[in-house]
Amino acid sequence: MLCVQSRFIEDRPAGMAALRYRVKSGHAEDIRKVFAEVQAEVRPTLRGEQGQETGVILGVGLFVHDDNMIRVVLFDGELDDVARYMAKRGGRPGMEQKLAPYMAEERHVETPEQFLEQFRANTMRCVGQQRMPALS
Repeated sequence: MLCVQSRFIEDRPAGMAALRYRVKSGHAEDIRKVFAEVQAEVRPTLRGEQGQETGVILGVGLFVHDDNMIRVVLFDGELDDVARYMAKRGGRPGMEQKLAPYMAEERHVETPEQFLEQFRANTMRCVGQQRMPALS
């Protein structure tokens, strides 16, 4: 798969989530441009349901191959807090509108609640994850 974006914020043990989206083939560069316009936060902070800090996003990656887009998120915290962070992220509705022409599936993500439902539908099941020991 072509990696169209990657960003590492901190290097420490992390959880990992992967989300799969169906996209129209041949639009990897268009998708890359949409994500390149997103204003990155210095420290993307995750928050619980009551607003308390629960962790941070440590890195992101975006891969496109044929009609698949995979978004990988490395995080310290809970997956539900990652979903909430992404749902409430400033500029998300505008980004979703720009992505819409390249999506192969109809998505209703105008509200944070709709985004959360779509997030759950697109989350891939993790069947294995390993942390390698640090090199000395």
